[in-house]
Amino acid sequence: MVLIFDECHRSQFGEMHTAITKHFKNYHLFGFTGTPIFAVNAKTGGSPDLRTTGQAFGDCLHSYTVVDAIRDGNVLPFRIATWTRCAVRKASGTNRCTASTRPRR
Repeated sequence: MVLIFDECHRSQFGEMHTAITKHFKNYHLFGFTGTPIFAVNAKTGGSPDLRTTGQAFGDCLHSYTVVDAIRDGNVLPFRIATWTRCAVRKASGTNRCTASTRPRR
């Protein structure tokens, strides 16, 4: 039995994953996600054995990052604007903000 989950970072933590792995005896799990859960961004509640994508699915078999997609021509390059300073002008009531932009490649 092969079980494939898309968006596995959303659906395979907690009771559902536990029920599936208890019910099936001979299976392979494959989980696809664009936002894997690592120890640094894992929630603290719930089962301590099911907090990261690696705990639920094992080692990563393959990764394809946005940098790879841009290099391959599958995604257009983009810029990220980071707001570094924002001042409020009390007299006019308008906001004046400056942004620092840098290209992502």
